[in-house]
Amino acid sequence: MGSFTPSTCLLLFVVLFVADLMVFSLVGTLLYVAAHTEPNPGWFVVALWLMVPPFTQVVAAITGPMFAINEDPRLGRLFAAVTALGIANSFVLLLASFYFYRGSWHFDILEFVVACGVKMCLFVVANVHISNLEIAHDLGFMESSSAAQADFFERKPDRTDDEHGRLDRSAASLPDSSRSFDVAALDDTLLAHIQPLWDTVGIEASKMPSETSLSSNPPFAPQRNQSKAKTYVPSPF
Repeated sequence: MGSFTPSTCLLLFVVLFVADLMVFSLVGTLLYVAAHTEPNPGWFVVALWLMVPPFTQVVAAITGPMFAINEDPRLGRLFAAVTALGIANSFVLLLASFYFYRGSWHFDILEFVVACGVKMCLFVVANVHISNLEIAHDLGFMESSSAAQADFFERKPDRTDDEHGRLDRSAASLPDSSRSFDVAALDDTLLAHIQPLWDTVGIEASKMPSETSLSSNPPFAPQRNQSKAKTYVPSPF
């Protein structure tokens, strides 16, 4: 059933719903005739058939066409639930028929088998159709989300104008004192901080020995031996 296409599943749903509605009309007509023939147990059986569980056949007859037309999954779940409860309703009717109409037990069993078979198939087809509708809804949502994401990532906004606008707004929000400043005052402030450092450097430079004194008297120059070398005369012996 899960491999059926949505159109095939909908067609099966309509066919089985019509069959279930025909069985419901047939049973209701027979019970109505029996109630007129024997009013004492007849109307009690009709009330039992309608009220246990309460109004399942009536709700199924109303919600079935609405679900087929609107294709609302929530309405479909309601229809599937009342269809499943209709099986219990048919079983209650079978017990009541065995008790009050014992001469028609063979017809009652046949009616119970046909009604339960149709309702079981209708319950399965309704759930498959609900699953198809939910899958189609999810796929449609994913396709729309993918299209929106592709449109978002492919879009190339012009950020230059936006950035310029932001910078202009930021500059306009600043006070006048921060947007304009005195260049001369800034130069005086820098000189006031740099002059002591420059004087200190000049003092240290004056204390260092000059290049001429370092070249004439190197601090680590090796001591040369100024004494003349002795001459040795060879001996005649």
